[in-house]
Amino acid sequence: MANCLSCKVKINDNAKKCHACQSWQNWKRYFDSSNLVLGAFLLLITFLGVIFQPLMEFMQDESPKIEAAILSSSPQTIDVMISNVGGSVAGIVDMYMNVGDKDGFNVPAGKDSWGNLVKPMETLSFRLESDYYAIPTVANRNHKSFDSIDKGECKFVINFKSFTEDRVINHEKKLSCYNISPTLQAIEDLRFN
Repeated sequence: MANCLSCKVKINDNAKKCHACQSWQNWKRYFDSSNLVLGAFLLLITFLGVIFQPLMEFMQDESPKIEAAILSSSPQTIDVMISNVGGSVAGIVDMYMNVGDKDGFNVPAGKDSWGNLVKPMETLSFRLESDYYAIPTVANRNHKSFDSIDKGECKFVINFKSFTEDRVINHEKKLSCYNISPTLQAIEDLRFN
């Protein structure tokens, strides 16, 4: 008779498992299932941590990404909020309102803002004014008195420079504009006369 290696109870000499504590008496005693599972789990976490972090850094987009929101507008000004949700600095090249179809009319706006840098995760707001033209008035659900007025399509366009890619990127935001805007009315007059 031999003693169990774990609980010291008397067992048969050739017993593979103790009848009292259920512990293995051969090489399997070194591989307790809970320790094996825990060890495998820690090994997996370590492996993923070593591989996943450099992979994520490699895959991370380093280019800037500009988002624009129109806060308010009138025929003289447009208030716009610009956010860079990308991973690098963006330089504003120019901004304008495009009126009409693809061969429409561009109204440059906010020339004082051209050349500003927008850092990653930074939000800037601008009051854009046009030196030569009336800016199209963006339709807004709060403009109750304009509900009966026809609306036309216009776009707010911002071109910005990506310094990491050394190229200019175009961001367009389609909008609905009132036809009472002098510029939209002038386009309509030219089109039908």
